[in-house]
Amino acid sequence: MRLLFPCTAGRWAGALIFAALAACSGDPAESRVERPTLVDAAEDGAVGDVDAGIDDAGTAADAADTADTADTADTADAADTADAADTADTADAADTADAADAADTADAADTADTADAADAADTADVVEPTPVTSPHVAGPYETQRFDETATIRYRGGEREMDVRLFIPSNLADAPYPVVVYSHGFQLSGEGYNTTGERLASHGIIGVFPSYGDSLFSALSHTDLASLTSGWLDWVVSEGARAGSRLALLVDESRLGVAGHSRGGKQSLLAATEDARILAVFGVDPVDSAPPVGGSDPALFPSVTPERMGLLTVPAGFLGAGRGGEGGLGGLSPACAPTEDNYRAYYDAAGSPSFEYLIEESGHLDFTDDCGFTCFTCPSAGDASANRSYAAATLVAFFRVFLADDPRYRPWVDGDQVTTVLSSVSFRSR
Repeated sequence: MRLLFPCTAGRWAGALIFAALAACSGDPAESRVERPTLVDAAEDGAVGDVDAGIDDAGTAADAADTADTADTADTADAADTADAADTADTADAADTADAADAADTADAADTADTADAADAADTADVVEPTPVTSPHVAGPYETQRFDETATIRYRGGEREMDVRLFIPSNLADAPYPVVVYSHGFQLSGEGYNTTGERLASHGIIGVFPSYGDSLFSALSHTDLASLTSGWLDWVVSEGARAGSRLALLVDESRLGVAGHSRGGKQSLLAATEDARILAVFGVDPVDSAPPVGGSDPALFPSVTPERMGLLTVPAGFLGAGRGGEGGLGGLSPACAPTEDNYRAYYDAAGSPSFEYLIEESGHLDFTDDCGFTCFTCPSAGDASANRSYAAATLVAFFRVFLADDPRYRPWVDGDQVTTVLSSVSFRSR
C-alpha cells in the first residue's frame, strides 16, 4: 500500500395420454335337426292278411311320416327361433359394439380435446422475456434527483453529511434495489450525475453522499467503511419512514455499494464487514492511504491482498489504462499507482469477479466535474464515452446481482462487454 497523492482517488460523486379403442363381437349359435328312421321288422307268429299288413304298415308309415313332418316342423320352428335369437344377439352385439365404438370415439375426441387444451396451456406458459434497454443509454424509468442533508451514525459517532439521491419515479414497480456510491478523495457525491441518472433510469436507487473531508482532515478508511454501512442504515430507515422521499421505495434485501478511487476501496472494505451488502463494484479503486495522516495501518488498512479473502460477494473492477501515470506532465505522483490499483484487487479477489479495462482512459474520466483536481490526473480518449461506459457497466452488474435480472448479463460477461468501446479488454473468474 502506498501513500496517495492528494488527488489520487476520485472525481465528483458511479401429457399427454390417449385411450385405446376397444370393440366387442359375438358369433351366432347353430342348431342341427336329425330326422327319425322307419324300421320294417316281422315279429314271431305275426301272420295276417298281407293287404291288412300292408295297410297297417302304410298306416304306420303315414303316422310316422306325419310325426316326422311334425317333428321337422317343430325342429324348423326351433331352428328359426334360435336363428332369430342368434340374429337378435348378433344385433345386440353389433349395437353394443357400435355403442362401444361410439363411446371410444367420444373418449378419443375428449382425449384429443384434452391434448389440445394441454398444448394450449403449454404454449401459454412459454413467455418470451421482455427486451431490455441497453445500459449504455437511459433506461425505461423517469428519474428524480434530490439533494438532502442527513445525520449518519458510524463507529466514530455521528456526522452530518450532504447526499444526492437518484430515484426511479414509478412507484408501481417499487421497491427498488439500492446502491450507495462513494466518491474519490477530494471529490464529492455531486460529481457523478451520469452514473446516478443511469442507475435510476434502469430501476436502481442511487445514493451519492459527500463525506466532507479534505487533504488535511482526511477521514480514516475504517471510518469511511463504517460510514458506508451507516448510509445503508439511513436508506433502510428512510424507506420505512412515512413522508420520506424513499418511503416504500427501498428493497432492504437488495443492497449494494460502489465507489470511485478511494471510494472504491472503502466500499470493498465495507463489503468485507457488512453482511447486508450483496455486491460491490470499484471504479478504478486505489488501495493507497492519503499523504497526510495516512500512516497508521489500523486506520488506513490495506485491503488488497490482505483482506480480499473476506470478500464473498460478486465483485466488479473497472480500470483506467492511464491511471498509473503522473499528472502535470509527470510532475505529480500517479493517481492510481499500479501496485495498488484495480488489477491488484482483481488478482486477489475470489469468484465471481469481473475486470474491465478501458485502455484509453484517465483516472478522473469517470466524474462529470472534478474541478482543479482534473489537472493532477491525465485524461485520455473521450472522457464522456469512458464515463458512460462505466455507468453502463455498473447498471448491468447491479441489475444482475442485486435485481436478479439475467437480461443484463451480456453486458456483464457476455458479447456486449467490448462492443461499445474498442479499447476495452475484459476477464473474469
